[in-house]
Amino acid sequence: MYSYRVRNLRSFSDDPNSEYIEICPLTIFIGTNSCGKSSLLRTFPLLRQSIESHTSGPILWYGKYVDYGAFSEAKNKSSSSEIIFFDYKFDLRGDSSLSFSQNEDLSVDLSLGVTGIEKSTVFDSLTVKALGVEVSVKYNEDGAFNVYVNGEITDAILTVNNKKSQGFIPSISLLGWRGGAEGCDLGDVENSEDIELNYYELIDKYNYYQAISRDGVKRLYETLSSKLQGDYENFYDFEREFLNGFYFDGIESVSEFDSFSLLSKEELFNVQKELLVAYFPTFIDEVNHYFECYFQRVKYIAPLRSTAERFYRFQDLHIDEVDHTGSNLAMVLRNLSNHQMRLFKDWSLNNFGFEVYVPVSDSLHYEILINIDGQETNISDMGFGFSQILPIITSIWLTEYSKSNPLSIRGRIPITYVIEQPELHLHPKMQATLAKVFAKVAMFKRNIGSPINIIFETHSKTMIDALGDVVEEYGGRESINIVILEKENNITKVTQTGFDDEGDLLKWPIGFFSGR
Repeated sequence: MYSYRVRNLRSFSDDPNSEYIEICPLTIFIGTNSCGKSSLLRTFPLLRQSIESHTSGPILWYGKYVDYGAFSEAKNKSSSSEIIFFDYKFDLRGDSSLSFSQNEDLSVDLSLGVTGIEKSTVFDSLTVKALGVEVSVKYNEDGAFNVYVNGEITDAILTVNNKKSQGFIPSISLLGWRGGAEGCDLGDVENSEDIELNYYELIDKYNYYQAISRDGVKRLYETLSSKLQGDYENFYDFEREFLNGFYFDGIESVSEFDSFSLLSKEELFNVQKELLVAYFPTFIDEVNHYFECYFQRVKYIAPLRSTAERFYRFQDLHIDEVDHTGSNLAMVLRNLSNHQMRLFKDWSLNNFGFEVYVPVSDSLHYEILINIDGQETNISDMGFGFSQILPIITSIWLTEYSKSNPLSIRGRIPITYVIEQPELHLHPKMQATLAKVFAKVAMFKRNIGSPINIIFETHSKTMIDALGDVVEEYGGRESINIVILEKENNITKVTQTGFDDEGDLLKWPIGFFSGR
């Protein structure tokens, strides 16, 4: 995921030319109270709770992690538009059915529009740009969905499943053609070996495998057939083999056809474009899977974490992820092996100056201890800041300890930490230390090819200054994006800045922290 933006959500405008937020290993949101920081940051856990749940629409506004209320409360109330847009720029890396090799990146721009009907949120529009082609699906007044390719309407009619969302984007399938032909199962054709249909009759009659662009599929075949090698009585066998191969295995498998070796680079690019348009529902399935993989790897930590308890009741549960409030922190630590516990103690000591551990006990109750300079203290007797920082550092360490970052079938997708106000109840020295640990972890993981993105909002000038110190000493200013949010006439304006090589901020508003 390269960048994203929201439009018409809370205080954000519906301007299609509004700025995208660049996602870096470290992305920091800064602004005054009620300027839109949380609304922008919480879209990450919003998408995670929407994808993880069985929903009746594309967005679950109120769920496990965050609460936007409902569509009517999430929409910008000062706007006349009744559509909220979620816009993303990302890569399908190597495993797209449109990729010729696993080393090929396929850049995609996606915009999903949702609207409200009564109390429900429903799909309104979808626009995808890839390979120089723009495909849009838009709701019309007749209750159907029109399909546009580069701004021109096609003759395809799509149906969108709003009743049971199986991902961020509702499932899309071909309903038929404006000329009256209906989608038809190909079983009767595939089981008839003696049938002789030319390619055009086949497409016209059966809408082969949900192809939404009849002309596009024809152009694709014409490109390939002009380069065909081999002796064919007719092209029917080749047609079936090619189309079946693409649908099930992608373009990389069908590229083994002799004809591909004779195609120019431009012709290969045209093949990809025609496939994208012709089999748009299949491509959307791939995009949906990418979003599922990406947002399931989002780890959200809320601004107010659970307070510490003196003792915790033993439960025979295995939990390996700190929840967004830190309420299960004790169980996560309790599930660490002795070896993991030693590593965590050493890590917390080296980075923060104290050890955290759960001693072994035969009791049904256990406690979290903090060791500072050899003095052990129950966490409930420590300052409130310890209960607020421990869920953060434990969650970060769990990823730091995991030296592998498993490959999804969509390529290497980063773990994204989304943290609200990590500095709460922390002394400025500890705030600076935490910021430096964020930078260390994010930059190190990026360098070893196992990326972590950390996105957080803060009111702490100390944390910003500490990141500047990191840049001055170690470099890496391109890995940090400072996002300044300010309100003008009830609309949030976004400015993105960063550090120079000396660690000084660029484009910093005068009086931003002091108010003078």
